[in-house]
Amino acid sequence: MDWKLDFEGPDAPPAAHLNALVSWTELPGGRFYSGTGVYHGRFVWEGAMPPRALLTFDEIRDAAEVRLNGHRLGILFTPRLEVESAAALRSGANELEIVVVNPPLNRFLGLPDQDLAPLRARFGSRFGAPEEKKTSGGPAPAGLIGRVRLLVFDRD
Repeated sequence: MDWKLDFEGPDAPPAAHLNALVSWTELPGGRFYSGTGVYHGRFVWEGAMPPRALLTFDEIRDAAEVRLNGHRLGILFTPRLEVESAAALRSGANELEIVVVNPPLNRFLGLPDQDLAPLRARFGSRFGAPEEKKTSGGPAPAGLIGRVRLLVFDRD
């Protein structure tokens, strides 16, 4: 499935068209982005309408709200990364929208270090340099990563 990804928020990267779902940190302008990404995908269902269908996700970083054809299916942030979708599935074209958010760590890591000289001039050297950027290990993966699959079952 091809995806369109739109970003929202401060310092948002440009929209992207994706053939494969990768971390935002791998996209132009996305390495230090924290905020909201909205994925838009379209697929065609030509089979019989199943009594049960699950949308499954390989990886979500960090939380996602899933909508199919305008129907809110649920919010995912812990394993099992799947949501029941049979009630929203329709014959023909289906519109999938997934809103993903990540925490502010990546944005924090991309901001310039604060100049502590005025603070130290007033209060002395009792305030050490922040260590968070050194200990974080770099930007955390973000967004949908891997595959999104529709699993259909012929029985409940």
